[in-house]
Amino acid sequence: MPKRDIVLTNVTVVQLLRQPCPVSRPPPPPPPPPKVEAEPEPEPEPEPEPEPEPEPEPIKEEAPPPPPPPPPPPPTKKASLIRELTVGINGFGRIGRLVLRACMQKGVKVVAVNDPFIDPEYMVYMFKYDSTHGRYKGTVEYKNGRLVVDNQEISVFQCKQPKEIPWKSVGSPYVVESTGVYLSQEEASTHIQAGAFRVVISAPSPDAPMFVMGNASCTTNCLAPLAKVIHERFGIVEGLMTTVHSYTATQKTVDGPSKKAWRDGRGAHQNIIPASTGAAKAVGKVIPDLKGKLTGMAFRVPTPDVSVVDLTCRLARPTAYSAIKDAIKAAAKGPMSGILAYTEDEVVSTDFIGDTHSSVFDAKAGIALNDNFVKLISWYDNEFGYSHRVVDLIRYIEVRQPLHSPVLPVQNLHLVEGKESAQRTGPPVDRQRNKNNVLTAAPVSLRRSRGRGGGRDSPHFLPRQVHKGRAPPFGADPPGETGRPAQTPAAALSAPAQLVTSAPRALDSAPRRPRGPRRRPGRPSAGRTRWRPALRRAGGRGGAMTLFHFGNCFALAYFPYFITYKCSGLSEYNAFWKCVQAGVTYLFVQLCKMLFLATFFPTWEGGIYDFIGEFMKASVDVADLVGLNLVMSRNAGKGEYKIMVAALGWATAELIMSRCIPLWVGARGIEFDWKYIQMSIDSNISLVHYIVASAQVWMITRYDLYHTFRPAVLLLMFLSVYKAFVMETFVHLCSLGSWTALLARAVVTGLLALSTLALYVAVVNVHS
Repeated sequence: MPKRDIVLTNVTVVQLLRQPCPVSRPPPPPPPPPKVEAEPEPEPEPEPEPEPEPEPEPIKEEAPPPPPPPPPPPPTKKASLIRELTVGINGFGRIGRLVLRACMQKGVKVVAVNDPFIDPEYMVYMFKYDSTHGRYKGTVEYKNGRLVVDNQEISVFQCKQPKEIPWKSVGSPYVVESTGVYLSQEEASTHIQAGAFRVVISAPSPDAPMFVMGNASCTTNCLAPLAKVIHERFGIVEGLMTTVHSYTATQKTVDGPSKKAWRDGRGAHQNIIPASTGAAKAVGKVIPDLKGKLTGMAFRVPTPDVSVVDLTCRLARPTAYSAIKDAIKAAAKGPMSGILAYTEDEVVSTDFIGDTHSSVFDAKAGIALNDNFVKLISWYDNEFGYSHRVVDLIRYIEVRQPLHSPVLPVQNLHLVEGKESAQRTGPPVDRQRNKNNVLTAAPVSLRRSRGRGGGRDSPHFLPRQVHKGRAPPFGADPPGETGRPAQTPAAALSAPAQLVTSAPRALDSAPRRPRGPRRRPGRPSAGRTRWRPALRRAGGRGGAMTLFHFGNCFALAYFPYFITYKCSGLSEYNAFWKCVQAGVTYLFVQLCKMLFLATFFPTWEGGIYDFIGEFMKASVDVADLVGLNLVMSRNAGKGEYKIMVAALGWATAELIMSRCIPLWVGARGIEFDWKYIQMSIDSNISLVHYIVASAQVWMITRYDLYHTFRPAVLLLMFLSVYKAFVMETFVHLCSLGSWTALLARAVVTGLLALSTLALYVAVVNVHS
């Protein structure tokens, strides 16, 4: 933008200089004629001579500026593409009017309002006076067929069908669909057919793809940030949500007919009315980990505005209520600033009228039954806060998808613990321009693509990573107020690639794989030049993690076969077949274990740790020892050969069944995600565990084992079977983190392996 200002300023200066120049020339010619009449002709000749020498030459030198005038036309054409953000509103009800107020506060230009059931004069009255939020402080009037708000003219339409609204006549704005009627993608797309550029639905849509940030409903907008913070830090096993919601315009002031829900027909001012709500299920859409774990209901109460969410949930990790407060306070001051707020004051509902936050956590209102069962309370202005999120969504789309960029289909997003997504190197592809332009609001920045996880197409998106000087975060003030530079349309035009790469991966429908360096004809490229661009694209630690995962997967999958082939003296086919037999035995044993657990130990979901139940379920791991014995009994040879074949084949089967796909996905990723590192290390610990268990089974099944060794072998076998149970109980009691628990398991497995190795050497030496 500053460059364009400079260019325009220079052009203006040149034009100003050129205009006075011709004015300065005419004055000298009139005086010479009278001198020519009174005196001889040679006198006027010297006058024109000095004029061309000093003056006309600089003027002719300034004549080159005429080329600058031609450049202005191109910028004017570009200016049409980078015009200012404009908004149109369809439906001038509660949300429509408050969206207009929010736009006026945030400096967003509204160009048109459509409502077939409200006259323009009545629009002025309804917008100016509000019983809940008070009188509008600016000027509002209807003048020359337009609605004028603070000297800003707004066109007024009264079309019943969206396809009839002349959005093109007002510059193809972003349209806020706030009627609550046209919610499906097909219905809302008629706005685009009528000339709208984008459509934002201010209600949960049954089929339109959700955008990264915004609101599905006001209650979802309050619940989702709270659930996100709690689930990320402590884990939500299950929960119930109750919203005490203010009455809305759809309810009856006195008893009247209601077809769908009979209770909704009762007087809103006279009753507390139980009602259904899809807010909890909507959270499951944006946080897939919580799908099926949350449900809820609503109570409509006789208050005009401000509602409250009561989230009662069971936590996966025990924690004190003070730790929950600290986590929410940190999120409110950090990545979720402007969306989530924190208060410890003695507040009531009217204290939040006009609050623009989506969710205000009330620290003193919540309670905890124990360290695993808590009740959390959060307030929200179900009208004003929601309207501000709609406007923030439009501003976010404008920065991420400017008017000059092609239309990109939007995918569903879900929660991720990683960092911001990999930058896009290829141009976006416009495949569904007429179908996927409809955007609906979904809770704050909580989802990522359901595509191939961990790869180049997976969006690692976290709200605190979004606004590093690129796009304003939701709920943030304009750049002029915060001092943070924002990318304007003109700046975006000068660097479109930067704006595209800063967009979240949700906007990428079919990213193109970047090509390697071009080879000159007749000059083959060396291997080094082939690998360097790939490593640069993988980027630093991400590339190192890729190589680590690939090597780990290769080692765990290939080494069992390789060692079996080398140690047994069998052919390659027979060695491979031995590993396959071990894998089939593993599958059979695991199937028996699952059937046994499902029959006698169904999933337990109590509120405290079931010590006895977990111990009984851990006893089923004895089947692994039986399976290892079956594998070793089918092989002939030395003890170490049997142990390695059984253990490595068993570990390979477990890797393929439970960890191969996640590890391979992690190997393809270019983002440094520690959870794949943990999974890889855990796979190697399991491999050592199965080698130890195989050695113990081999020793206990020897017919000539001395009686002095049997107690020690049985004790080690007992520890191998119940090691996982002991570690799980220890982690639960000590509230260890994931890395600490992994380290503890590695230490215990290592000590068990050293003890088994010492006993194995003693047994072999005695019997030799």
